[in-house]
Amino acid sequence: MNMSGESTVKKSLKTGLFWTSGGQLLTVILSLGVNIVLARYIKPSDFGAMGIVMFFILLSDVLAKGGLAGALIRMKEVTRDDYSTVFVFNLVVSSAIYLILFLLSGYIAAFYESKVIRPLLLVSGLTIIVNAFQLINITNLIRLFKFKQRFIYQFSSTFFAGVISILMAYYGMGIWALALFPLSNSIFLTFILIYFEGFAGGVSFNKESFNRTYKFGVNTSLATLLDTIFENIYSLVLGRYFNLSQVGFLYQAQRLQKVPNNVLNSFSQRVLFPVLAQKQDDTATFNNLFSRVVTVFTVLVGMIVVLIFTFAEDIIVLLLGKDWLGSVFYLKAFIVASFFYMQEQFNRVIFKVYDQTNHILFLEILKKCVQLVTIFIGIYLENLEVLIWGFVLTSIFSFLINFYFSRKIISSKSMHLHLDLVARVVFIALCSSFIASYVFYIMQFDFLERLVSIPILVGLYFGMVFLFIDKKLVDFDGLIKFVKLK
Repeated sequence: MNMSGESTVKKSLKTGLFWTSGGQLLTVILSLGVNIVLARYIKPSDFGAMGIVMFFILLSDVLAKGGLAGALIRMKEVTRDDYSTVFVFNLVVSSAIYLILFLLSGYIAAFYESKVIRPLLLVSGLTIIVNAFQLINITNLIRLFKFKQRFIYQFSSTFFAGVISILMAYYGMGIWALALFPLSNSIFLTFILIYFEGFAGGVSFNKESFNRTYKFGVNTSLATLLDTIFENIYSLVLGRYFNLSQVGFLYQAQRLQKVPNNVLNSFSQRVLFPVLAQKQDDTATFNNLFSRVVTVFTVLVGMIVVLIFTFAEDIIVLLLGKDWLGSVFYLKAFIVASFFYMQEQFNRVIFKVYDQTNHILFLEILKKCVQLVTIFIGIYLENLEVLIWGFVLTSIFSFLINFYFSRKIISSKSMHLHLDLVARVVFIALCSSFIASYVFYIMQFDFLERLVSIPILVGLYFGMVFLFIDKKLVDFDGLIKFVKLK
């Protein structure tokens, strides 16, 4: 690979990292800020009801998209017919799914013994249809590496939708302030995309084009569907077998945990995947870029996990108030699981780039079988801790099986170094968290003293990184040169 081509890839990755990770972080923080304000006006049980509604909305959205957008991103050349075909498919399926939700909404509300769930489903469900008109434009922005524009559009729509929801909550509209936030956000984003970028779709459907994207799309879509179901199934279980307040606590913990999770996941799927997809024929370059990026993010995610796990109670009280202390347990468990989830996502990038998405579906089914066992045990024992920690164990298991299959595709040596790196980072994270928790317990630090200790904890973590992770495992000099594009 020539120097010009390598520089282009690095610049695409660096630009994507800045606007996707940084931009996504700002957007998620804005959305979280709206959520924090709403938490001051809306009770946990209302958040719980909305959490159940969002399960069906997210599930429907995955079904509607069909995974075809990912196929378009992977393709080296995309025609107008390809865009039009995906749009028509998405719109037709979205409309059909909304009709099904309309017919089932009464039964869902009766199952959870909450009358408010039916109207919430009918209103929030319109988001599915609206999203159909933005999917192609977003896909096109990702293909063209227009990450800056994408961030500006998403941040603007989130801001306007957030202002509306906060005003609604302030004037006593309660749960409807929550329900209209995702819908108004989707409407604003769709109009902004079409106004500034034009409409990239069309009204024609090409069967040959659909067949080209279907194989890739169906596997990733089914895998994402399973992932969405089981990621949100705990809301359904808690709402049915425990109470809606517990669903509310879980919902808020998930929102907080997803701040770092969404940023890193967005980078892996919307930046790392399309960039590496262009270098799938250059094995050496692919392995080099993949190893360096995974190394950086494994160390950084480990640090984030340590900070959130250690200061979980302070985060909840500071952002949401003491009424939401029930979210602390969920936040700690979810942030631990997110570390292994991100490792799993990096492995999935390999499957997508080399068009082996059948592995994604197979491994997702295997993962969910294990998760179902932990869920049934938690329900049988009527024990929340067993239920949630079972989710953590499932995440660890999923990372290991994804690692096993992905190492057969790219350099076995590189993958073994990756596994060794993960093991060392886990050890460092455990030691750092234990030391911090022990010191806090012995010294009885108050909030301000714990706040001041954050830089010390970060220093301890990175000190152990340089102590226990040698340069043969992590090429620190290479990473610095890579970031500087030298």
